[in-house]
Amino acid sequence: MNSSQFELMKRMINEHTAEHASSPEKARAYLVKLGTHTPDGDLTPEYGGPPREGEQDRREPEAMVSQALARAERDTSPESLAKAASWIERAAGLGEPRGMVAMADWLDRGVHYDADPRRANGLLIRAAGLGSAEATFRLGERHEKGIGGAVRTRDAYLHYLEAALRGHLPARGEVARCLEHGIGVGQDADAAEIWRGRP
Repeated sequence: MNSSQFELMKRMINEHTAEHASSPEKARAYLVKLGTHTPDGDLTPEYGGPPREGEQDRREPEAMVSQALARAERDTSPESLAKAASWIERAAGLGEPRGMVAMADWLDRGVHYDADPRRANGLLIRAAGLGSAEATFRLGERHEKGIGGAVRTRDAYLHYLEAALRGHLPARGEVARCLEHGIGVGQDADAAEIWRGRP
């Protein structure tokens, strides 16, 4: 490509950007026109989004959770949260640990649902049983703080340790903190330092 071709391409890109992406509204309208997005910002079914009314949902459960969380982040209206919650519930019902963790988070914070720490605990226990390091870590936090039950520092430490062994980075820091201060385990500064430096 010579310099005049490069300049022409650069000018065309700038014109296209100015025409279609000068505001969020224009960008969304262009994506709707292309057929990749719906007017409310979701992907169309052809591009991995939720099904049209009356169609079967063929998305993978993990995709449902990702799209639900993205929808809830961009639009917190009750209608949008209800739609996002339905996707999270469906994913959780299909055994997707991220769906269970997301639903537990919403139950804890009272997003769309009435706050229910005990129900959140149940979802996290189920997700941890399916191998979710994030759920295992959150159970550790709950045991340490007494959320949804009594304070149980030994259980907190064991959950942090299990999550860390599954590769959860924040859990490694919690294992080190527990070892350093003797929370749920005997105090061991040397072991704490090893966990802090553990790759």
